[in-house]
Amino acid sequence: VLFESPMKHWSVAPVNIEYSPDDGFIAFDRGQDGAFSCHDLYIMNASGGEVKQLTTHPADDYVFSWSLDGNFLLFISNRTGSYCLWTLPMNNGNASGDPLLLTQNTGPIGSLGRGDDGKLFYRPSFGIGTDVYVASLEPEAGKERIQPAKIIRGVEGFTRLPDFSPDGRFLAFMSYKNYSFPNRSAASFWGNLLCIKDLETGETKELDPGFNNFGHPRWFISGQAVIVPVFDENNQVSSLHQIDVQTGKATFVTGNETGELNGHTISVDGKTIYIARKDSSINGFKVLSRNVQEGVEQKLIDFKNERKYSIALSPDGKLLALLSRDNTTSYMIPAILR
Repeated sequence: VLFESPMKHWSVAPVNIEYSPDDGFIAFDRGQDGAFSCHDLYIMNASGGEVKQLTTHPADDYVFSWSLDGNFLLFISNRTGSYCLWTLPMNNGNASGDPLLLTQNTGPIGSLGRGDDGKLFYRPSFGIGTDVYVASLEPEAGKERIQPAKIIRGVEGFTRLPDFSPDGRFLAFMSYKNYSFPNRSAASFWGNLLCIKDLETGETKELDPGFNNFGHPRWFISGQAVIVPVFDENNQVSSLHQIDVQTGKATFVTGNETGELNGHTISVDGKTIYIARKDSSINGFKVLSRNVQEGVEQKLIDFKNERKYSIALSPDGKLLALLSRDNTTSYMIPAILR
């Protein structure tokens, strides 16, 4: 356990988590007591220790990304009245200057990662009527972003959950067909159509694996397949499936027969899937590693009296960050995997 802090409400738990480029620090944002829609920035050493608050402001500040050299923490804030992109100078885990406005009127965007050249990719905030855009940011040079461009045509108004392939050529995202949200709020429908867009040719392939509701595609390192969670009528993850991006064939990976699936991520080499699975016997969840080829699962750790919300792997694949929370307490837990 890296830190534990009492909370009066689940919505003030840590939300966005970003490892520094050298994996030495973890930056995150956490809601303010009494102002659940507003967050401040925090940082801590990746190996544990003191949690430092980086911003104290009545506005909503949330973590976006790091600069390529780790000298700036990028965050989104509405401290000027609208959501904009800001940078905070950093030096060895400490703020070394005042926040600087980088790009105005970005809106409440979310990070999709940073390329090796320092360019940042982002998504607009989710919601029905969403579309996928791509823009370029160069924070180190302090340059304005290139005007966001809508890159998906033909299924506009419902494209969401994009993920770039490992080589950057393809974009996987979710869309839908013939769906009117019966007996379900629209926000709980993720999609029923997997789309793969070739960013070089501009062509988009639509794949229908036969699921009523699935989403959050994540690429395997081979670039030949993605893994997706499939949701049941209660919007709970019922199973994980691997989908071939050429044929659309879906292959069962694991189900919730022994406990509800709460989160997953893929190892850097693509050989292991890390899974958070509900375990009612301990009123909590357990983290498992699953060998993709052999289908064998191994338990890594248990967490009692907790609920799991998100799981992520550090860039070097050595640390697993877990965000779990119940009604009163929040944790951020890295697990050493090798």
